[in-house]
Amino acid sequence: MHILLKKAKILNPVSPYHRRRLDILVKNGIIREIGKDLSADKAEIITSRNLHVSAGFVDIGTQICEPGYEFRETIETIRDAAFAGGYTAIASLANTDPVIQNRSEVEFVINRGKACGIEIHPIGALSQDTAGKDLTQMMEMHEAGAVGFSDGRKPIQDSGLLMRAFLYIKPFQGIVFDIPYDENIAPHGQIHEGKVSTRLGLEGIPSIAEEIMIARNLSLLEYADSKLHLRGISTREGLQLIREAQKSGLPVTCDVSAFHLMFSEEDLESFDSNLKLFPPLRTKKDISALVRGLKDGVIQHIASFHDPLEIERKKLEFPYADFGSLGLESAFAMAHTALKGKLALGDLVHQFTDGPRTILGLETPVIDAGQPANMAVFDPDKEWTFTDAHIRSQSRNAAAMGIKFTGKVLATITKQSYFQNSK
Repeated sequence: MHILLKKAKILNPVSPYHRRRLDILVKNGIIREIGKDLSADKAEIITSRNLHVSAGFVDIGTQICEPGYEFRETIETIRDAAFAGGYTAIASLANTDPVIQNRSEVEFVINRGKACGIEIHPIGALSQDTAGKDLTQMMEMHEAGAVGFSDGRKPIQDSGLLMRAFLYIKPFQGIVFDIPYDENIAPHGQIHEGKVSTRLGLEGIPSIAEEIMIARNLSLLEYADSKLHLRGISTREGLQLIREAQKSGLPVTCDVSAFHLMFSEEDLESFDSNLKLFPPLRTKKDISALVRGLKDGVIQHIASFHDPLEIERKKLEFPYADFGSLGLESAFAMAHTALKGKLALGDLVHQFTDGPRTILGLETPVIDAGQPANMAVFDPDKEWTFTDAHIRSQSRNAAAMGIKFTGKVLATITKQSYFQNSK
């Protein structure tokens, strides 16, 4: 297939055409020509008032559901959801059935992704069955292609286990991924602890439940001299701890979900179970601190926190619904809308492209003639409203439902695949 992008502004720092507005011709998955006033017979033409193109997006911490939970999501549907959001690669969590915890399971996920035309970089389980007790064979998974280790949805509670994991991965420069949360502080919490939780009569999750585990993780990281990535940072005090650790030279990175930039605890007044997320939505002051963290580089990635769930898990009274929402289809639009006027477009795109690749140790695709296509195509000025028609996932638990966004992914192009958002 021939695809012609007309007058697209290229945002790709490794490209010789960075920040230039040019035509791009792709033939059979290869960028054949970049220049002005290009034409091609029988080419699919992509145009928009303010067309932009970057390297394909990468998401860290996508919850895949195959094997074991195919009724929620298959690799095929997660590919479609990813392409709809501009993603060409995802780093997947291990919370499947069976858990991704050995060589064959890592290879299964990688090969299923290749067969479906999307890069999947598995984050292998840190503990056996993600039960938080015994370490897995991390070296074996690393050799098979795992990009790191985590218990995924389950925060690591055992300090000794985490310390042993840090020490185990040092010889091959591995990385631990963890959501910092002390489950003993608020085991039945529903939303952020504060005025809103009191008013709604819901048990709260205090900020300290996150912050105390950030402090613990950083102390163990310093002791073990290893590598750590903290997922889903949501509080200003927690972010300050990470900022200070980075200044002292500790090898720690972190991300924030697009949801926690768009929504606050006040949006829960409606008891919309699709907004029941983990970590919980915090205060507007926390959001302001997270935006500052993006500006000064403390946060390196805006994640989708894509977590498909069947209707029986979400369409319930708020206290009984599970945590989680779809995110791949809407993360870029949500982040762009929330950060418009607060973060430069190039810096935002970095959070979806170079930032996560640096964390994972991946090379950024180059937008240049002769290179394989690996691109997200978007218009940052296009206004649209997220509806059920925009969901490509097999599940329907979307916190973005009914939200009007500014900024839309129009197409995703790889060497193997071409996806165009026609709706």
